[in-house]
Amino acid sequence: SGVSDDRSAPQDEDELVSSLYGHTGSVWDCCFSPDGRWVVSGSYDETLRVWDVHRYFCARVLQGSSGDIVTCCCWPGDGSTIFSASFNGKVLVWSGSAQRPARGRLPPETNDEENASNVDSR
Repeated sequence: SGVSDDRSAPQDEDELVSSLYGHTGSVWDCCFSPDGRWVVSGSYDETLRVWDVHRYFCARVLQGSSGDIVTCCCWPGDGSTIFSASFNGKVLVWSGSAQRPARGRLPPETNDEENASNVDSR
């Protein structure tokens, strides 16, 4: 009736290439670096991990203070900074090559350019 069930026909299925292990909690978000060479993942374990997507290894672990359960991350622009947001209301700005936040966060009620000078520089 017009439908073929030929199981020997080639399948257009994606094939798993690798799994990246290292986080000890659920992964909430991940994104590519602007150059496509790296992926940053954010986790319930309070870390960001930077992965080499060609050689499948964790190149760096970024960790903020206690309670910084990472819910999302972004690696925009020229790749010099990575942003992460946490359940505790923090948005951390990381250096693209450092192990610590490059800058702090805006106070909890602050989210506009007028108050951007209040950024805590750790």
